[in-house]
Amino acid sequence: MYGWLGDKEHPTKEEQMYRDFLHQVEMAEASFLAELELRWRQAAKTDWRAARDLLAWRWPERWAD
Repeated sequence: MYGWLGDKEHPTKEEQMYRDFLHQVEMAEASFLAELELRWRQAAKTDWRAARDLLAWRWPERWAD
């Protein structure tokens, strides 16, 4: 997917800039998803719909419609 970044062992400064940017984007997405999942798990404690949806998301083969 990110083949345009190349697999060089020693990237140019410009290539490294893009690699660093991509890394920061991926870290931000991971942090955002972790926060959402935490909120979802908290909601599942008191809302059966959140619990149902969490199960369907985590184990779709068993719980999804």
